[in-house]
Amino acid sequence: MVWITRRLISRVLKFVATAPDLMSIAALAWCFVGSALFGVTGLSAEIGALVAVLTIGSLPQAGEVMAKISNLRDFFMALFFVTLGMSLPPPSMSAIMGACVIIALVCLTRFLLFFQRFLLFDWRIVSLTAAINLTQLSEFTLLLLPVGIASNMITLEEASVISYA
Repeated sequence: MVWITRRLISRVLKFVATAPDLMSIAALAWCFVGSALFGVTGLSAEIGALVAVLTIGSLPQAGEVMAKISNLRDFFMALFFVTLGMSLPPPSMSAIMGACVIIALVCLTRFLLFFQRFLLFDWRIVSLTAAINLTQLSEFTLLLLPVGIASNMITLEEASVISYA
């Protein structure tokens, strides 16, 4: 996929660079092709679209493409998170308690890892700021949850605990 992007998509985007609409359509078409290719092979279509976007981001025309499709990107991102939220079961007390345990563990481990390391250099403010800023769970986790459910690696209850966390 990366080889195709370097050889073919780069030339296509150079060719259509004079027409902004064609450039955005070509970039979106590549994202849909990447999504379809991954979907056909049994992998996640979302991951295929992510890989396609990452390959476009490595091209010299990435700035022009992003300037033209940023509104669409924001719309599809909002649509994805709304769809993800609609797929979750209503919160139960066990899911909320599990999420609180995960949050506490993440906060504790990040605090222990980063706060202690920076204190060795006598950087109190930096150590506290780094520990606080890194306590979030990654949004990439939300992208992988449907893949885990579809492949029976995690249950729907476990996915809801992770999503609420």
